[in-house]
Amino acid sequence: MDLDGMSVQDLNAMIADALTVLPRISKTLSAIVFRKTSGNPLFALEFLDSLIKRCLLQYSFRERRWIWDEHAVNEAELSDNVLHLLTTKLISLPSDQKEALKVASCFGSRITKRAVEMLSKSRRFDSLGSHLDDSFRD
Repeated sequence: MDLDGMSVQDLNAMIADALTVLPRISKTLSAIVFRKTSGNPLFALEFLDSLIKRCLLQYSFRERRWIWDEHAVNEAELSDNVLHLLTTKLISLPSDQKEALKVASCFGSRITKRAVEMLSKSRRFDSLGSHLDDSFRD
């Protein structure tokens, strides 16, 4: 399992699609969003939403496209809403899924399928793989 974020190119494609602009137009915005969110798509969408709410990302009827001030976006902080959202999601997970995530987090941002299989051989972690799968679906 890999918990790394999207590549900057994939994030740019997602942002360009969401804003209905060409990828070359959203490239600088995407670079800022990538730097602030490490490419996590959930954080990126929440960050974009917070930019809209703060009027740092706006639709221009005159230009008929989304516009933004790169300097202002660059200065914008990642909203506490992102942390709140993640915390709320983690708190709402069943205890067995939370325990599985705690075990997996000991391996950093990645845990190999082989490591999960090895851990699952012990009675204590015999359902680790299924609990991790369930937590990612939730």
